Amino acid sequence: MRDRLLAAALAALVVASMAVGAVGGVAAAPATQEEPPTDEPLGEADDAYVTDDGDVILVYENDDTGAGTEVSYGLDVGESVFHALVVTNETGSTNVTGDATAVLTPDSLAGNGSLTAPQPDAVESLTFDATATQTDENAEADLSLSTTLNDSETGVTGVVETADLSTRASLAPDTLEVNGSFDAQLTAPLGTPQEQSFTVTESDSGYTLTAAQNYTVSEFARDRWESREAAKQTLEAQYGSVAESLGGESTVTIDEYEFANTSGPGDRARLDIAFTVEYTGIEEGLREQIVTSLADAEDVDLTDAESEQVAEQLTDLRVDEISASLDAGETSYQGEFAVRLSEYEGAIRAGLTVAEATEPPESGPDAASQFEGFDFDRVRDTLDARAESGLVETYTLDASVEGADAGTTLDVDASYRTENWADYREALAERNVSVGSSELSLHAETEGDEITAEGTVTVERDRLVRDALDSLSNSTNETEDADVRRFIEAFRSADLRKARMDVSVTRDEVRIEAGAAFEDMAAFRDAFRETTGTDLTVASAVGRTENGTTTSYVRVVGAVDGNASNVTETDVRALGPVTENTTVHLPGTYNRTFPEADVRGSYEYLGLEYSTPTEPTPTPSPGQPGFGVAAAATALVAAGLLVARRGRVK
Repeated sequence: MRDRLLAAALAALVVASMAVGAVGGVAAAPATQEEPPTDEPLGEADDAYVTDDGDVILVYENDDTGAGTEVSYGLDVGESVFHALVVTNETGSTNVTGDATAVLTPDSLAGNGSLTAPQPDAVESLTFDATATQTDENAEADLSLSTTLNDSETGVTGVVETADLSTRASLAPDTLEVNGSFDAQLTAPLGTPQEQSFTVTESDSGYTLTAAQNYTVSEFARDRWESREAAKQTLEAQYGSVAESLGGESTVTIDEYEFANTSGPGDRARLDIAFTVEYTGIEEGLREQIVTSLADAEDVDLTDAESEQVAEQLTDLRVDEISASLDAGETSYQGEFAVRLSEYEGAIRAGLTVAEATEPPESGPDAASQFEGFDFDRVRDTLDARAESGLVETYTLDASVEGADAGTTLDVDASYRTENWADYREALAERNVSVGSSELSLHAETEGDEITAEGTVTVERDRLVRDALDSLSNSTNETEDADVRRFIEAFRSADLRKARMDVSVTRDEVRIEAGAAFEDMAAFRDAFRETTGTDLTVASAVGRTENGTTTSYVRVVGAVDGNASNVTETDVRALGPVTENTTVHLPGTYNRTFPEADVRGSYEYLGLEYSTPTEPTPTPSPGQPGFGVAAAATALVAAGLLVARRGRVK
């Protein structure tokens, strides 16, 4: 799950960094040529200016920016940097104020922010705190919530007078324990009173079920329970089929029995019964059934020996106790539950073996296993490290609800604690499993008629970005999402240096600033060429807003002959983005300059040192696959959409 969240954070941050300039960006539109393409990636240009050295500057006018919005962005492929700023001014446009900053590097993600918003009518009061820490020495987390809701606004009908829930789970290398209790007092009856309880335990000879029931039997079922003999036959039919299907035996014993008619409508009766069911000889039958099922499964490729091992591991799981009880009165509910399992690790390993051996269905060339890309070895290394270190993880949850005339109050407290965590991290390191460190802090509360919130998060881990990209790649279909996978691979090869995003919201202004720097943006060129079919080389893209219109300037290098005197308008109109609607300006026919990306300012915003190149950047030859602002947006938006659309928990 952690890898999945990191992948989402990566995509969200860098998409914002690279795509924010699209507010005033290039509009995609088909061009008119002898054989017009179905989709020109750079869109139809309004103007095309040809330089003396054969470059073409494509100009796009976007008058839909909106009043009060100022856009400024710049992308320089040679410098591998992008920066954008969008500011929207509108007096009283929002009641929400706040600011947030997020910074991503190859091995870290850091973010912080604060927010103030009007208090919803449904919330009378609120206090929320959450903290989480994971280091080499310790891992723990705490959460607390206390809130009072306005019943008239939330629609709460006041059914619950009070309710309490308490649960605790402990996960050790080979034992799992869960237990809890609940107690609820209602304001109105929900049904007839009843009592139910059962306990399942395992011994060397088999399994034992003990149960007790006290409830009202309907007129349609009374003939199955109206005598001790009838009750025994009913129980034997219910529970004996399990033993029979597994080649074992079951013995039913009625320990207590009472059946009495009740007053009221219908021919109803009250049953009070306690019984025991003993199962013997079912272990071997269960083992054989598992082996047979695996052998018959067409999509599972296991040898007979492997199937036997899987069955052995599954049946080695020991049920020390599974129990639950319910005591329901007319307006009260109390209950308890408990689970204690041992030797469960083998069952997890058996599940991994079966999953790894599961082949995709033969339903066409796009068929793919749901486990494609899953790192089975990493999970096994984690299990080994848990066993070696004796790691123990403990989860607790306590919650209560109380209804009153003033509203419904909800209180929740949860925690996570570990034992032997340092030994566990060391055992993981010995197996080359990287976990990293992280810290999280969130706080929110009501103040007057507002809700304020603030939070920070930091994650540090070797190969953080690369692992997140791997997670994104593994969650795509190799055939259906081929273009997405190309851009993910290009993003990996481009080697992110740093990305940053800042958002600030006041009552009169929304300000979004973002930027990203790579080691080599040219790594996107092949992916851009393969997915769009263009052969143009974009060196830079710059956008500025003036009087409500955002103008974008896209420089295409080596687009036409480098000898200005040889260039004709026909040569220029042969370019995809230059259509019959584009005004062409040949060299010597215009006298104007064009804005350039503020490379130094972009690096300063990112907190990176900028070194002026000692040699000019080589000019790519005409026809070399290029990369532009459309490619950046396409690659990173695709990654972001991929996170939202599909994926797999790691």
